[in-house]
Amino acid sequence: FGQRCLALLMAIYPGVNDSKLEWPFSKSCTLGVIHPKDKAKRKIHKVDASECSNNPSFQMPKRSCIFFFGDSNFTTTNELEWEGFVHADSLHLFLQVEP
Repeated sequence: FGQRCLALLMAIYPGVNDSKLEWPFSKSCTLGVIHPKDKAKRKIHKVDASECSNNPSFQMPKRSCIFFFGDSNFTTTNELEWEGFVHADSLHLFLQVEP
C-alpha cells in the first residue's frame, strides 16, 4: 500500500438561476480542513477563479459535463492523523467563497 491522499475538489453544477449570474465564475475559494481542537489551525488550498477564467471548471455549467477544481493531492491521511486533524474518525472541512 502506498500513501493515501485526501483530495479537496469542488464542482459548479447547473442551477435554475445560472442565466442571471456572471460567467465565468470569478470568485476566490478556499477549501480546507479545520483542526477539531484548535480552530485556528487549518490546512488550506486557495483558488482564485479570476486568474483561471479560461478553465472549463469556471464556465457556466452544462448538464452533460461537470469539471472539478481544487487539489487532488492535498495531503496524506497519515499527516492528517499525526497532526491531530482526525477526531473520532471524522474531518471538519470548510469552503469559503469571497468576492
